[in-house]
Amino acid sequence: EIVGNESISSARIKRKMKDVKEDKWWRFFKKNTFNRDKFDEALTKVVGMYTERGFYAAHVVKDSVFVFEDEKGKPGMKVRYVLNEGPKYHIRKIDWNGNTVYTDDQLSTALGLQKGQAYNSKRLEQNLYMTKEGSDVSSLYMNRGYMQFRVMPEILQVPGDSLDLVFDLFEGDVFRFGQINIAGNSKTKDHVVRRELNTVPGSIFSRSDLIDSLNRLSQLKYFDQQKLYGADAIGQNIDPEKKTVDITYNLAEVSTDQLQFSGGWGGSTVGLILQLGVTFNNFSIQNTFNKKAWKPLPAGDGQQFAVSVQASGRSYQSGSVSFTEPWFRGKPRPIGLSVSYNRYNLNALRYSSYYGLPIEEEETTDKREFSTISAQGSYGLRLAWPDPYFQTSSALAYRRYNVNFTGVTSYYGLPVGINQEVSFTQSLSRDTRFPAIFPREGSSAVLSVSVAPPISNFIQYHKWNFKSNYLIPITGGLSFSASADFSYVGSLNSKKPNFGLYQVGGGPMDSQYNYDFGTERVFLRGYPLSTITLFQSDGSRIGGSLLNKYTTELRLLAVRSQQFTLEPYVFFDAANVYDGFAAWSPSNLYRSIGVGGRIFLPILGMVEVSYGRNLDPFIEGTSINKGSWRPQFTIGGNF
Repeated sequence: EIVGNESISSARIKRKMKDVKEDKWWRFFKKNTFNRDKFDEALTKVVGMYTERGFYAAHVVKDSVFVFEDEKGKPGMKVRYVLNEGPKYHIRKIDWNGNTVYTDDQLSTALGLQKGQAYNSKRLEQNLYMTKEGSDVSSLYMNRGYMQFRVMPEILQVPGDSLDLVFDLFEGDVFRFGQINIAGNSKTKDHVVRRELNTVPGSIFSRSDLIDSLNRLSQLKYFDQQKLYGADAIGQNIDPEKKTVDITYNLAEVSTDQLQFSGGWGGSTVGLILQLGVTFNNFSIQNTFNKKAWKPLPAGDGQQFAVSVQASGRSYQSGSVSFTEPWFRGKPRPIGLSVSYNRYNLNALRYSSYYGLPIEEEETTDKREFSTISAQGSYGLRLAWPDPYFQTSSALAYRRYNVNFTGVTSYYGLPVGINQEVSFTQSLSRDTRFPAIFPREGSSAVLSVSVAPPISNFIQYHKWNFKSNYLIPITGGLSFSASADFSYVGSLNSKKPNFGLYQVGGGPMDSQYNYDFGTERVFLRGYPLSTITLFQSDGSRIGGSLLNKYTTELRLLAVRSQQFTLEPYVFFDAANVYDGFAAWSPSNLYRSIGVGGRIFLPILGMVEVSYGRNLDPFIEGTSINKGSWRPQFTIGGNF
């Protein structure tokens, strides 16, 4: 029972006291017992709610605990406390003492409180000691070498409802970084860690450089995220005579290599499906021929090497190899090489039992086979302007398509025979999401343009893509995510593009094999694979040249440990494809809702499961499967 609260409702106060629960009938699975320490801690939080709203003198007058028996004779406990809110205080004056580096106005601007404004204890503490943006008073000094800076606030009540804020400052001397040590990196080599650090021996001490260094190490995903931001993550050894501070980064290695193995039965039509893939995220190609470095593989130089193969009898085979060096010639300029091969033999599919009916003799002799060979090289650059979060990347790719069909002149917009494509892609991205795995705040944006010029009779197109993601932390492990994807593919001549168009629906594991010939698949929860598309006059799917997709999620980081991390969520998705800008209708979208969860396992990487319900029929003009629920599953990526 709460007495004396007028400015804040009892319901809001009880929500603030989340560790002290009332014994309600629906909490039959857990009985709440009285704990004096938790109760006192909850009362402190309640008083903090008032001081954040200007009630500087708010306090608990008294609290009482009663033991009673309910109607059924069961013992219970009733807690009652009386609040005295007091008046709402405003700031009358702000004084600074001991400052020589910054003026009073500069410090007051960083403080973020003005004369006549209501007192706010939370803002006062944050703006004095640390804000996410690094614009607080302490950061002004500690980012310029004054690592021993101290500020002692004094709050004076004056007659009426006013407060005087007086701050006594100790600025101290300017310190520089001394030795920079690294501990705990049993696998990752020192040079891989050091190239990510902004703390350089001899440079002026800066707290922001320490924070930026931790953020960069976090992006590597080689080290335990919790320990990386723990109290013991950075060790300091201060030498007051030399005015230096030695820094030690205390790291804890985690496994980042991933193994993907799956097998399944695609029915009598497809047969046995096998897939095997390995990704080494901290590889060392320099030590490939060093027998002593194979423990069990050469590692520690921060390179990525991936190999994957997939087969489904004689009907489908694929393979890919890729390598990425994130620091080319000692600078943050990632280069990458990849090669892939895909072959599809539709004659090997046993259609006679697929429909339960025999097929014609002459149909089995028709050739229905197509294959692709591709190679790509990429080069990236980390930019310093407008800020260090910007990156640019360039890629040059070659693809060769072999369409070996009889009885038709084209397949997915490509004529029968050999078709070739050379494309150049340029992208610009900015990513401030944090932390690296299961981010809860920040944003990302990627703008890319791909051009395949009409060289001879090569495939030609121009493709534009913009993706963005915005994260808002709410409270505790709860956060909100909003994403958007806008894509368009057009022609460089008068011909309408009919190859590489967009089809929406399903997830990465919905297909029996990695069949993406002639289309660009965009996954959408709650819908079957590639059901949101456009159709040709003969009823076959072709896709749209314009894509809109939106995704929102309410996420909860439920479990975080070195063994695995769990993040359940609820989602709302919407997407559609259009036949160019003339047919674009932003409000005409296929929507879905549902629940899901992501689990990060060191050996497998990211595993995601969702259960979505489509809100719109996915065949226009019908109600086919409207409102049906559909489970989906993926390894290594998001929907």
